[in-house]
Amino acid sequence: YPAASAGLAEAYLGQGRDADALRQWQILTATHPDWPGVFTGLGRVRLRQLAFDEARRAFLAQQAHSFDPEAEWYLAVLDSAVDLPRARARLEGLASRTDLPPELAARLDYLQDTLDALPAGADTLAAARQVGIAMVQAQEWPLAVYALESARQALAAPDGELLAFLGYARARAGAPALELFERARQADPRSSLPLYFEGIYLREQKALQAAEDRLAQAIALDPENAALFLEYARVREAMGDLATAEAAHLKAVELAGDDTAFRLALVDFYARHSYRVREAAIPAARALVEAEPDNAEAYSLLGWLELLNGQSTAAEKSLRRALELDPELVSARYHLGRLLEAVGQTELARREYQHVVDWDFAGIYRDDALKALQRLNR
Repeated sequence: YPAASAGLAEAYLGQGRDADALRQWQILTATHPDWPGVFTGLGRVRLRQLAFDEARRAFLAQQAHSFDPEAEWYLAVLDSAVDLPRARARLEGLASRTDLPPELAARLDYLQDTLDALPAGADTLAAARQVGIAMVQAQEWPLAVYALESARQALAAPDGELLAFLGYARARAGAPALELFERARQADPRSSLPLYFEGIYLREQKALQAAEDRLAQAIALDPENAALFLEYARVREAMGDLATAEAAHLKAVELAGDDTAFRLALVDFYARHSYRVREAAIPAARALVEAEPDNAEAYSLLGWLELLNGQSTAAEKSLRRALELDPELVSARYHLGRLLEAVGQTELARREYQHVVDWDFAGIYRDDALKALQRLNR
C-alpha cells in the first residue's frame, strides 16, 4: 500500500522523526519507484538533513521517472544559487503549466518575484544571496542554508549581514550557529542584525541572560528598530519580568506605527499572562479591533480577555465575530469552548473543543482541548 506508506513517511517528517521518514521513503523508492512524488518525498527529507547533493539527486530521479512540479520547484531554488539561467528555465516551464496546486503556484510566484528583483546582469553570488534571504523570510530553512552557504563560498571577504542570515537559517534548521553569529559581529560590528538573530537563538535555547545582553547591545546600535524591542520583550517575559516586558512591547508598538503585528503581539502578551486585563489589556484589544475590524485574531483575543474579566456576554459576541471572519481560527474555537463550558452548555462546548482537536495542526491548543473533552466525558 504505497499511499499508506507515503502518509506514514509524511507523518514521521511532521513529527521530526527524519531518520524514520528517510527509511520509509527509501523503501518506497525501491519498491514503487513510479509512485507519484515518491522521490520528491525522499528529496525533502534529505533537505531537512542538509544533505543537499542527495536531495538534488532525489529530485532529478523524480523527474526521470515522472515529472513532478514540486520537485521542479525545489530544483529551481537549488539552481538559482549556482546556475541562474537554468533556474529561470525551470521557472519558465513551471509557469506555463495550468495544473499547479495553489500553494505551489504561490511558491513559484514568490521565487520568480525574488529573481525578477535582481538587477540586470546580476551574477550568481547576488542571486544566491537574494534567494537565501528570501528563503529565510519564507521560513524555508534548508533552502536558505544552501543558498546562503553558496553565496558565502563565493565571497572574497566576510559579509556580516550574509553571515547573520546564514547563522539564523542554520539555527532554525537545527544546525550549530553560534560561530557564524560571532563571525558576523566581527565582520560588521556596527550592525544590530547579528546580535538580533543571536538573541533569538539564545532565547530559544533558554540562555536568557545571554539573550538579553545581545539584544540590549542591538538596541544600543539601532534604538529605532521595533523588532529589537519586541524580541527584548519576549526575553524579559521568559525571565518572568512582565513589567519590563510590557514596557518593551509598548515601545515596539510606538516605533512600529501602523504595523498590526506588533499590536497583536502586545495584546497576545496581555492575554497569555492575564496581565493588567481591565486597565490595559482590554483597552488595547478594543483599540485594535477598531483599527482592524476584519481581523479575526484580534476579536479572538478581545473575547478571551473579556471572558477573563467576567464579561461573558461581550466575550461570546467577540468570539463569534472572530469565527464569522475565520471559521477555522482554533484560538477562537478553544476560547468559545471555555466560555460555553463555564456557562454549562457542555454539548456546544464539546463541539468547539472537537474542532480544535481536528484543526489545530500547530498543536497550540490541541492538548488543552483534549483534556477538556476528557473532563466533559467523565
